[in-house]
Amino acid sequence: MLCADVQDKLDGYLGGDLDPETHGAIEAHLRGCSICAQAVNQAGRVRAVLRQCMAPPVPQGFYEQVMARARERRRLAPVWLTASQRGWRVPVIWRAAMAAGLIVGLAIGALTATDLRQLGVQETLLAAKAGEPDATNVYRLDYFASAPTDSLAGAFVSLVSFEETGERR
Repeated sequence: MLCADVQDKLDGYLGGDLDPETHGAIEAHLRGCSICAQAVNQAGRVRAVLRQCMAPPVPQGFYEQVMARARERRRLAPVWLTASQRGWRVPVIWRAAMAAGLIVGLAIGALTATDLRQLGVQETLLAAKAGEPDATNVYRLDYFASAPTDSLAGAFVSLVSFEETGERR
């Protein structure tokens, strides 16, 4: 048995809580290891001193006083601190803040939304159906028009144009 194992099982050894096999292994280790034997001796003396000490007496009515204070604190606690006791996972104040944020976000989105007809998307799609398969117009890739042909953007425009028209651009 290693010293670390003896140190881990020291309380069980001194309290007599170990099985006979482990107890015997520790006894064998202690016969050959003076450091662990000294640790067991010191821990045994500490346990003996602690056994002689008496626990301080508990004042009369101590339990009732503690419980009364706990009930009073719970009664005075703000709503957001006791929301979890009601089965809610998110406190009420946070729920209200999230709802307000959602409403503000929806309002901003509605005010800044752009009508797709203003962008010309509808006309572009109609032109594509009419037989004008220009990838730049169909997919609104005009920002790729100035891309060099050997770039990734140029290769994409070339590929899409070839698929649409059958001609390399």
